[in-house]
Amino acid sequence: MANNLRKFNTYSDYEAAELVKPAVSLIAATDEVYFDQKEAPVPPTPTFSGLTVYYNITDISQPTELFNGGGGGSGSGSGSGSGGVLPSAMIIDGTAVEVTNTYQFSTTGEHIVNYSFEDNAIPMNFLSDDYGVGKFNTVTKVEIGDTLTGIGDSPFYRCSSLTSCTIGSGVTSIGQYAFDSCSSLISVTVNATTPPTLGSGSTVFSNTNNCPIYVPSQSVEEYKGSTSTGWYEYASRIQAIP
Repeated sequence: MANNLRKFNTYSDYEAAELVKPAVSLIAATDEVYFDQKEAPVPPTPTFSGLTVYYNITDISQPTELFNGGGGGSGSGSGSGSGGVLPSAMIIDGTAVEVTNTYQFSTTGEHIVNYSFEDNAIPMNFLSDDYGVGKFNTVTKVEIGDTLTGIGDSPFYRCSSLTSCTIGSGVTSIGQYAFDSCSSLISVTVNATTPPTLGSGSTVFSNTNNCPIYVPSQSVEEYKGSTSTGWYEYASRIQAIP
């Protein structure tokens, strides 16, 4: 028998099954009907909205910490430290998994984790390496989706291996120290045409390798001159998205 057989007790069961029809052939006409499933249904790809984080895993002997217990707040960064807001969903390397603080990867190299948040904001201290001991030094790239509207205080503080960050067009507020001491940053791209409000502007991108900050070309001058949102602090680094 073919390895790809699927058993149906009735024809109605077959009709209700998620098969690629009519690409089937009858194998045996008995009370129990078997069909040779020519093409297995492709499971739907899990969807997410929010934050994508790229990890470079070099040690698989121990579980990797994926976030700081959820941080303590959202949006503007209000909250009470660790143990606060958790992701509402997680997808690891394309597979939806139960929300967990640690995960043991089976292979080294690049792994991608997608996080969703019920309030569409990244909690404060989410990946913050508070003590500078390399807890999140596996994070190499961050992409903040267009559905997110807020970034809390210090979510990526001291992520020393972070080289690239993209901030989606829907973000309206970025908390203080959000990317402070991400000393390996090569570039920051902000897709919002209206400059998001920076919490304590001079601290958001401090100690970030003096990397360029790319913004929409039509908004360059608005970003450079924006005293109310704090972007003027980085006027010399602001450039049009290539």
